[in-house]
Amino acid sequence: MATPTPLLDEMRGINLLLHSGRLDGAQMRLEAVVGNHPRFVEALRRLAGTKLALGEAQALACDHHARGPRHRSHRPPRSAPPTRLSGLPTRCARR
Repeated sequence: MATPTPLLDEMRGINLLLHSGRLDGAQMRLEAVVGNHPRFVEALRRLAGTKLALGEAQALACDHHARGPRHRSHRPPRSAPPTRLSGLPTRCARR
């Protein structure tokens, strides 16, 4: 499946924001891209990196628990050891 040209243009603009250090603007635009294209892995990856750079690691760690996995393949295998994100607990308190 080919990536639409407007999406590539948007990602190029986001790339310029990231390289210039304007992470807040890049995050807002990445969230919009992910909202419109939830399976676009490059946008998901950059959004996660931007959130980490802005200090939102706790939000990333809890995000999976808040929304729940969308598909069974998103779950790690049962034999996988627990992972930590910058020393954060592997589980968050559920609301």
